[in-house]
Amino acid sequence: MLDETIEQSVRKSLGPCLLKTVYVEWLSLALAPHGFNADNTIACVAACRDELCSPFINAVAEAWGEAFNLSSLAGVPLLGVTGFEAALSHAPRVGGRERFLLMGMTHVGTDGGDLGMVTRPGQPKATPACGALAKLRSELLAGEETKPEFDALDLHDVEMSLLRRRFGHLGDRDHVPSLAELTQAAACAITDELEYLVERCVRQRPADFCIATGILVHTPQGPSRVVPDKTYAVVLDGRTELRPPAR
Repeated sequence: MLDETIEQSVRKSLGPCLLKTVYVEWLSLALAPHGFNADNTIACVAACRDELCSPFINAVAEAWGEAFNLSSLAGVPLLGVTGFEAALSHAPRVGGRERFLLMGMTHVGTDGGDLGMVTRPGQPKATPACGALAKLRSELLAGEETKPEFDALDLHDVEMSLLRRRFGHLGDRDHVPSLAELTQAAACAITDELEYLVERCVRQRPADFCIATGILVHTPQGPSRVVPDKTYAVVLDGRTELRPPAR
């Protein structure tokens, strides 16, 4: 019954979802006809630093080999051009071309009711997920975005500072985004950042790539689910949309 309740809650708030293992298996099968496999492709994964995201990263590693870590708070890649170029330099070159699987997942938790809280193993009560996005929403509810120091760069809290800069404009006195809206905004930001890095760093190389982004949804029991956002492959400059099975 809990699984069914969660499925309904996720679909209502975020859209159709797949179990993480089903998603990773589907993506591997979908990319095979386009020439991507574990031997000729390097996977790069952006997810939140939260330990709840580790099983998804492990599932990707089982399918594609050890992945380059792009992770940061809320899953939005913050490593910049220099960090991304380091990942590119690790790619195998087969048949004169490199291949990159660029994955990015923000995340949210649910115990079957509203999004944003999940009971973690060994804890007596639910805690926020994503904690960074929940903190940002609390700041927006308190009107913190009107203060001059709101989006100042704190060298001892760099990643949260950058999240405020990216999403702080979403809140105003008339509307504070729900956690679901912030989560969807984070998924879009992940796609935007990966696409920027591709245009800046990958297009100049003899390379094919896949961008696969979405939202990880954690539950107190069973595996996480994936709500896909963008999934497409670019081979020899030809783009193919990859559509996950409907659920």
